[in-house]
Amino acid sequence: MALQISFQHSGKLVLEEHFYGYSAGRTQQLRSATKSVVGTLAGIAIDHGALSGVNARVLPLMSYASYDRRDPRKAAMTLDNFLSMSLGLDCNDHSSTSPGRETELDNQSDWVKATLDLPMINDPGTKAYDCSGGVAVVGRAIENAVHMQVPEFAQANLFGPLGIPRSNWMWKHHPARSTLM
Repeated sequence: MALQISFQHSGKLVLEEHFYGYSAGRTQQLRSATKSVVGTLAGIAIDHGALSGVNARVLPLMSYASYDRRDPRKAAMTLDNFLSMSLGLDCNDHSSTSPGRETELDNQSDWVKATLDLPMINDPGTKAYDCSGGVAVVGRAIENAVHMQVPEFAQANLFGPLGIPRSNWMWKHHPARSTLM
């Protein structure tokens, strides 16, 4: 975890402190904060009419011909399930046995497909687990809906309007892992 503290007085910086080896010039990994950024981008895509809403079914937003481990509950998964981490798939970053944990997904060439191929262990919307793969799925849904990669959509619709220049952030984007920041 990175930590920075800064204080201003009368509009002037009087103290700035960085911890854990970070500095103003060193890019920091956001990790789980990326979930909030991607959720915000999904909301922007909904507001722009590119996505129909949080109740949109996820599988029709994808371009895969089929999925492993067929289960009728997969067809019921919505954006809301993925945004709330209650997708029902066996995807738990904090479980050493979950086939969908991030360390397992790292070995996959396509996180989105690997996540959607996971077995169902709950009905969508019933139990929530921290699932980085689910964030990648939402990122892909955004990309498919807006016809832009997530970093470009973020700059045009979130960071740019907030006054955050492209030179001040880096998104290590890989199309199959569309949400790594």
